[in-house]
Amino acid sequence: MYQIFAIIGIIGSVICTVGDYFLYRCQGTDSVRIGTDKKIESNCDKAKPGDFIISAVLASVSIPLYYFGLVAFAQRFYFFRIAGKK
Repeated sequence: MYQIFAIIGIIGSVICTVGDYFLYRCQGTDSVRIGTDKKIESNCDKAKPGDFIISAVLASVSIPLYYFGLVAFAQRFYFFRIAGKK
């Protein structure tokens, strides 16, 4: 069962990576970091609003899938811990 959960966790990370790509696209080649902390890309105002929406939707789907990967890791860790005591 943990193998299936691990695969679901990997799928969640891939979906989150695709969502982050939509945010990365707004940077462009001529983008400059602005603001007092230099955390705002200057080309973000030129980005399509749909990119932010798609990124948020993909993140809201993928982040709960991370939980399955965490459960798989915990099951695997617990199994090896118990098996090592014998």
